[in-house]
Amino acid sequence: MRYIDLTLPTPAENLALDEALLEEAEAAAEPLETLRFWEPPQNMAVVGRSSYVDAEVHQDACRELGIPVFRRISGGASIVTGPGCLMYALVLSYQNYPALIVVKQAHAFVLETLAKALRTILPSPFGRGTQRVPGGE
Repeated sequence: MRYIDLTLPTPAENLALDEALLEEAEAAAEPLETLRFWEPPQNMAVVGRSSYVDAEVHQDACRELGIPVFRRISGGASIVTGPGCLMYALVLSYQNYPALIVVKQAHAFVLETLAKALRTILPSPFGRGTQRVPGGE
């Protein structure tokens, strides 16, 4: 897996890089997996691919506070993030992990893997609202 620790100057550039990493993996002849960490350079609201901006974002408040609103290529709920928040993009291959084609299983796999890694520094991290992936640790 390729690891990238890179924060670009603007929120739009960071979200565009995440999208480019996904497109690159989809076009690759062989599985190409990437984990990228980045920190938002400013406050921003980010909505998922099929989120409804009008229902999920207080647009008037965002305008008043100068918080830009962006849409990411991946799904998920809307978030507000900014400096000090760790963001990540994870591109995994369906060829290597066929069960991840089911979104709920993909979320559980990622959260369980993250919790397992955190157990090396925290006594008992856990997730809520997840379902174990068959064969997952």
